[in-house]
Amino acid sequence: RYTERALELDPGEAARAIGLLQSLGRFDEALQLTWFWLLRDPLSDGAHASHGLTLLMARRLAEAEPHWRRAISLNPEGALWKPAFLAMIMGFQGEYHEALDFLENQPENLYNQTVLSWLYQQLDMTEESERELAQVTAMLGPGAHFALARLHALLGDADAAFEQLDYLDTFDHWNRERYWPMYWPIEHDPRWHQFLEKAGVSDAQLAEIEFNFKMNPEPSSFLRTTQER
Repeated sequence: RYTERALELDPGEAARAIGLLQSLGRFDEALQLTWFWLLRDPLSDGAHASHGLTLLMARRLAEAEPHWRRAISLNPEGALWKPAFLAMIMGFQGEYHEALDFLENQPENLYNQTVLSWLYQQLDMTEESERELAQVTAMLGPGAHFALARLHALLGDADAAFEQLDYLDTFDHWNRERYWPMYWPIEHDPRWHQFLEKAGVSDAQLAEIEFNFKMNPEPSSFLRTTQER
């Protein structure tokens, strides 16, 4: 309700609704906003990342890929987690070798090494996959249930992933995270739907949330309002 009222008072702040629309699975509406953001500021790495993330969450991988590449090229220093997402997009399209070549040339960090473990696994490079898995696990520590769940889910280890998810006592941001590709390998497990219900973000629960959003069909109106601010 707060967001609805904010948009009524100031339509120029419509971009704030992107995250909420994403979290509700209303990707077509979110894409209207991210597209207008790109029209307003085509050199914004944030706009490209937001548009690419929405496309990724909607599983429109081929369309998402160039926006992630553009986001990284526009701001290489601020691309901490973006290369890992780009590599996942490539991998889920079957481009494992290309994704590996790309990610092996990126700085070592938690995000990149998590996805590297998955790419090595997909290419039957067991020793390398286990090496990255061990490093990431050591970096995280035993209490990092959220990140460990992502890691094990991406590797398809459903038992380990749900063991970590069972430790969670807060589900902030889960309405968006549930669409992230790290969880795609375990979403057909019956426990996935049970967990979504526990977190309050199952399809049925999200459908009950009312958020009335109307996008002005004229991009010029949105652009003019935001540029004047």
